[in-house]
Amino acid sequence: MNDIPMILAQKQTTPVPVQVAPKPPATPLAPVAAPPPPPPPQTAATVGTKGNIGELPFNGFDLGVIAGITILVALIALIPKGLITRHLVSHRATPSAARLAAWSAWFFVVVTAAFVLTGALGHLWTVIVFTVAGGALSLLLLVATIVFFSRAQHTHR
Repeated sequence: MNDIPMILAQKQTTPVPVQVAPKPPATPLAPVAAPPPPPPPQTAATVGTKGNIGELPFNGFDLGVIAGITILVALIALIPKGLITRHLVSHRATPSAARLAAWSAWFFVVVTAAFVLTGALGHLWTVIVFTVAGGALSLLLLVATIVFFSRAQHTHR
């Protein structure tokens, strides 16, 4: 049934435990490496990074969306540009001054749309450099549009 031999009722002396001195290691232990530094805290430029292109917080799809919507806005903004030119010319403004006011309004709309899209898709609203520079550029184009529009109204053919 069982192939293991059994030792029954055999008197054995219990061996006395012998303390063995620890051996020194054959090779010296390597010094314990310092733990790696903690990762830098996430800033707005690193939030939402999923396959960045260079240092930009966008992937290729985000750039395509930004470009596509900006082009769509640029094409749609041509309609009010023509209406502004026609309005100013009908109010006796010179055609060159009317075109200048209309083009500045077009640039304001397109640049502001691109700025808003880039900030929204790239999560860049907390990056001060982006917000200040983009806001300043949009404000500058708005002021230029107002100035050119008012000057065009004061020119007469």
